[in-house]
Amino acid sequence: MFDLAAITELQSSKLKVTHPETGALVGAEIELASANHPKRKQCEFNHSRALRAKVAKKGRLQLTDPQDDADYEIDHLVACTLSWTGFARDGKPIECTPGEIRAVYESAAWLRDQATEFLRDSANFLQSTKSI
Repeated sequence: MFDLAAITELQSSKLKVTHPETGALVGAEIELASANHPKRKQCEFNHSRALRAKVAKKGRLQLTDPQDDADYEIDHLVACTLSWTGFARDGKPIECTPGEIRAVYESAAWLRDQATEFLRDSANFLQSTKSI
C-alpha cells in the first residue's frame, strides 16, 4: 500500500532559471505558486468565471481572441510569481513587483516559456517526506 502522507504538496517552489541557448544556470530564481496556492487559484478561478459568463450570456462557447489568450498567459504568470532573485536590468536589480514581473515576461519569451513549463509540471511542487 502507498502511504499518501509520504508526499507533501508545497505551496510554492523555485525555478532555477537557465540560459535559453546553453542551458546553463544563470544564477536567478523565480518562486512560483503551486496549483493549491491562493493567488494562483484566484487567478484561475477568475478566468474560468469570465469564460463561463460569456457562455451563459451567448448560450454557446465562443472562441477567444489569440491576444486575449496571450494576455491571460501573462496575467497568470504575474499572479503565480511570488518572488525572484538574481535579475538585473542595466546592472541594477529588478524589483519583484507586479509591473516589473509583467514587463519581464512580456519582453523575454524564453523566460515566460520556462516559467510556464515549470508551472505545468505538478512534480515541481511535491516533496517526498518518507523513503519509498
